[in-house]
Amino acid sequence: NLKMFIKVILLIRSLYHNLWYLPFLLATKLPIWVISSFYEIKVKKGQIVLIGNISTAQIEIGGDKVYGIQLFRNSIIISDWAKLIFKGKAIISWETALRCDRNSTIEFDDSFYCNANCYIRSTNSIELGKNCLLGWNVTIVTTDGHAIWHNSTKSIMEAPIKIGNHVWLGAYVKVGKGVCLPDDCVVAQSSLVTKQFNSPHTLIGGVPAKEISKDITWNID
Repeated sequence: NLKMFIKVILLIRSLYHNLWYLPFLLATKLPIWVISSFYEIKVKKGQIVLIGNISTAQIEIGGDKVYGIQLFRNSIIISDWAKLIFKGKAIISWETALRCDRNSTIEFDDSFYCNANCYIRSTNSIELGKNCLLGWNVTIVTTDGHAIWHNSTKSIMEAPIKIGNHVWLGAYVKVGKGVCLPDDCVVAQSSLVTKQFNSPHTLIGGVPAKEISKDITWNID
């Protein structure tokens, strides 16, 4: 029947990607489960790194389709000497793009989830802690993309991004270079985060983002 046929296609697709990008013995465990096909993928063997206990389908790519929003196309682009690192379970939803430029890293700790249509680009390093949640259309980018000069002085174009444990970025949030978000923070929908924050359990929001309230908690109901 149709459901069985779809499952076979998913298995074949996932097996292909695991064997192509991971060492053979690791690939046979099928830790990467590819639900939707990639529009573009440029990854060399060894550029996807899995750390810790490995289980089948611990990294899910292309699931949880969300209707009614503008869509990217699923893609993973890893340039020379760059790494995409997973330290546990991760769900990367429909039409999300991951891009590691030359000599850069993106690191996901355990129990990571991002909703559809997110864009994560590293030209330096991006670290996301345990139990992080991204709403749809979230953008995380370490670079301005092009240089800006002021009185003959070139601006700093890029800086690492570090997001702590149990952080929730609401839909349409944009995170720029040099941002640091401590543990247990929430960033309100459509906020633009451009600086470092130091206090955990903080609600952050606005354009540009600022502290709205402290001593907050959140959980996935």
